[in-house]
Amino acid sequence: MPNIHTISQYIKNILKLFLIPIRYYAHTRFTGFRKQYITDLPPLRELTKIKDKYDLFVTGSDQVFNPRITGFDDNYFLSFSSDISKNVSYAASFGFEAKDLSLKEKTFICKNLKHLKHLSVREQKGAEIIRAVAGRPTQVHIDPTLLLTQTQWQPLTKLPVREHYVLLYLMHKDKDLINFAQRLATAKGCELLYISSMPDIKNRVPAKHLTPTPQEWLGLFAKAEYVVTNSFHGLAFSINFNKTFFVGKLPASWPANSRLDNLLNITNLHSRIYTDFAKNYDAIINWTSVNKILEDERQKALSYLQEITHEKQND
Repeated sequence: MPNIHTISQYIKNILKLFLIPIRYYAHTRFTGFRKQYITDLPPLRELTKIKDKYDLFVTGSDQVFNPRITGFDDNYFLSFSSDISKNVSYAASFGFEAKDLSLKEKTFICKNLKHLKHLSVREQKGAEIIRAVAGRPTQVHIDPTLLLTQTQWQPLTKLPVREHYVLLYLMHKDKDLINFAQRLATAKGCELLYISSMPDIKNRVPAKHLTPTPQEWLGLFAKAEYVVTNSFHGLAFSINFNKTFFVGKLPASWPANSRLDNLLNITNLHSRIYTDFAKNYDAIINWTSVNKILEDERQKALSYLQEITHEKQND
């Protein structure tokens, strides 16, 4: 007779088979967007084929400098391009702090930063890492998604037919944050919508589950009355679209909180952490001030990008 472990593994395998069509559906929600807007490059292992094709290579955004995610692949540091004068970073992220680095990670990062002539990171903590491991000056710039204004995002945005909803978008399922979103939706008479690419059979979020295309994803944020999130990009688009939002912090064991903190500090919106709210859900956000800050940060970032472009043109 099979033991409990064998039966459990058998059930897990059955569930994996059940999820295959669901995973495929989630994947297809992005394929149309990729075909229309993104020109695919060769696989990472074949990037040397294009090293002479372009005048400038830019690596950046999200956690391209995080070896725990990239598997210590030095291509994310543009190692495939032997001409260092072509290689720069923009708003690159590590996803952790200097104190979290292992010796192996320090060595890897220090070695591969040498492939880059100019350095730009997304968080102040990233600049501190580079200073600690390589002693190099680094600029801090906003995420690329924030380089575009709300108006500039509109052509890509597909608005939902739904009205009056609270949008829940999570990087980590925080039960307290989910309960907060439920209370908010009830108090404001709104529907609770939850963006999820996969069915959460276990610990299901009590909301209407949606798997949007990128265009629909933008529309859900653009039309939301309230946003509840603990995702960096959920926060970024809430701010850029001037939504009344509430942000939750990630677990202490997750090093990614520095990304949220950095953006909240830049925009002076640290007061939007959801634990600071009881029933005063409509505390006013000074969007005039926030938008001025964003515009100043955009100009700072665009100046950096223009400078490195002009420098390369004049080589």
